[in-house]
Amino acid sequence: MTSKIINDGIIEASNYLNEVEGLPLEQRKPVFDLADGVLVNIKAFVSNPEAWKKINDYEERTHKEFTRRLNDTRGKLKDMDPLIQWQSGMGYMMELRLWKTREMIAFWDKLSKEHDL
Repeated sequence: MTSKIINDGIIEASNYLNEVEGLPLEQRKPVFDLADGVLVNIKAFVSNPEAWKKINDYEERTHKEFTRRLNDTRGKLKDMDPLIQWQSGMGYMMELRLWKTREMIAFWDKLSKEHDL
């Protein structure tokens, strides 16, 4: 059975993510930081070594994919006018952050159902 702290953390991170949709791009970063921070903090309550390995492996894969997508985006932006580049870049970055946080929430949700955390 997954601990209440971990379940509450997954719900809290999901709730933060739900708030992002109505916010202007400039105000989304702190919300993503809060959601990601909650997910990082609940790792402290995982005592199952197999689950720890899965968490670390998944975080590493997600980070590599995030970096790959970020580099692809930089390639798309390099020939744009700097004023347009900034706004487009922020939009792309917020889409990437949304993808990454959703991936991690979905992972934690699945993991909590598969393992006793």
